[in-house]
Amino acid sequence: MRFADARRFSESFFPEQILFHEPLGRYTTFGIGGPADVLVKALDVADLRKAVEMARNLKVRFLVLGGGSNVLIRDRGFRGVVILNRAAGVSFLPECPPPILDPVHPDLRPQG
Repeated sequence: MRFADARRFSESFFPEQILFHEPLGRYTTFGIGGPADVLVKALDVADLRKAVEMARNLKVRFLVLGGGSNVLIRDRGFRGVVILNRAAGVSFLPECPPPILDPVHPDLRPQG
């Protein structure tokens, strides 16, 4: 992730909401996972929307992480922004299709 992009995130959120090179194992039930370039703690729906829109506009890779179960993050971590969803009251409507993970994406390919 480019320094200028990381700086834009740090300028857009409160300091306690932004962590750099944060080990993701702290946020998974398995307790494993290397660092994220940038971790944004989205405390409400507005934060969540702002972080996702900012990542998309900057064309920065991002991952929204909820409770941290049913996810494994490799030891090398995640290059890009991890948005830690701590917003209460967020629900997904049944008429919205679920997100599709791209199996060709380097972070989603099986490691062998």
